[in-house]
Amino acid sequence: MPKEKTPSTTVYQFLKTPLLLEYPKTDFLRNNYPYIILTLTVIIFLIPKIFIFFNHSFQVINYPYQLDYDEGFNLSASWQWSHLVNIYLPNTPDHFIAAGYPPLYYLLSASLIKFFGMSLQGGRIVGFVSSLSIGLLIALLSHNLITQYFAEKKGSWITSWIIGVSWFALAPVQIWSSLYKQDMVGLALALFGLYLLDYKNPTKMSLFLAAIIFTLAILTKQNMLIAPVSAVLFLLFQNWRQALGLVAWCSGLLGLTWVLLQQYSQGGAFEHIFLIQAMVSWRWEDFTNLLFPLLVDHWAFLGLSVFFLVFRLIKQPF
Repeated sequence: MPKEKTPSTTVYQFLKTPLLLEYPKTDFLRNNYPYIILTLTVIIFLIPKIFIFFNHSFQVINYPYQLDYDEGFNLSASWQWSHLVNIYLPNTPDHFIAAGYPPLYYLLSASLIKFFGMSLQGGRIVGFVSSLSIGLLIALLSHNLITQYFAEKKGSWITSWIIGVSWFALAPVQIWSSLYKQDMVGLALALFGLYLLDYKNPTKMSLFLAAIIFTLAILTKQNMLIAPVSAVLFLLFQNWRQALGLVAWCSGLLGLTWVLLQQYSQGGAFEHIFLIQAMVSWRWEDFTNLLFPLLVDHWAFLGLSVFFLVFRLIKQPF
């Protein structure tokens, strides 16, 4: 009886498998030369982008001053928490602290201040490592999707590596990956939770672990709520009981931590995390002003993605 595939064995296989081992044989190369040419083109295209990512990240990590307006607020709140100041107390004219996010990143950064001192470097390193983890998780999720939904499995690890590495070529990632901010940590946790559920029959243990990870993601940044919502919708198409189980676990864990946080903050957590954030209005105009330049800047990625998808569907349908 074949051994059941689990997340841990998949990660081990992914890290163990050299890229060149899965290059197709001669007949496949002859019959699929557009795919091979596209793969080599993408690899050549990614090399300078990856260099830019690492070069920029190392410069940001070693830069001693604030680069984004959130960095100063985050460092201030983390430093005060490292000195046992309650950062979520209700704000008054004599007491104002900008702590507009849930507590996990502040707690992590406060502990790093003990090692790095009053410095942005510790929190930036956390963001950088989280960004690297996101690339790995994207590759693992991509491999699962390819092997589950495409008939042809050859070259799946190569494709997955390319998809994962492409994360580092995106301009917003290059800019934000090493900042003293919550975003990369929250995204890494959210993707890890999705990865734990990316199997046709998740076990009760994987549901419970995913609920814990999703809770940690939301406790890093509020908008990571989209991850468990996506997971529940995914599970509804497979097993509605598992979907309800995930809802119950996440609701219970989030509810418990929120009650404790409200008690600790004397009711101020709701003001900091939700009321103040709600003052920043969302506008469709702002969204389009950011989206369209992003699409224009990454026209090559969009074109190659469409070309690859069409070719894959023609040669290797679902």
